Amino acid sequence: MDEKLNEVLAFIFFLCLVQASYSLLNVIVQIRPHGEFRNRFKSLSGNNAYYAFFIEQRSLLNIIYKQSKLSVGLALQDVKIWGETAQINKSDGLSSIHEAWREFNLIQNFQ
Repeated sequence: MDEKLNEVLAFIFFLCLVQASYSLLNVIVQIRPHGEFRNRFKSLSGNNAYYAFFIEQRSLLNIIYKQSKLSVGLALQDVKIWGETAQINKSDGLSSIHEAWREFNLIQNFQ
């Protein structure tokens, strides 16, 4: 997945260098950690107490490219729970393309 991601990012970077000066590139990075404490999750209260505390992190990379008649957007997402995945040689499959779109305006003032 990392090799394909690098190829996509290199291609987008190359497109930005080749295009005319009337273009705009926005890169937005979001990192959202979310802590959660669970007390008897999905069970009735009883003598056995099952507690859980974990932190989930959602990372988003949004790339939006706009030109006079063309707009392209790509959002990559990675969702992890801290401590669940190994840091070396990981292949968890939790990275994905969250959103991909393009818009081509044939008429300038068409809304």
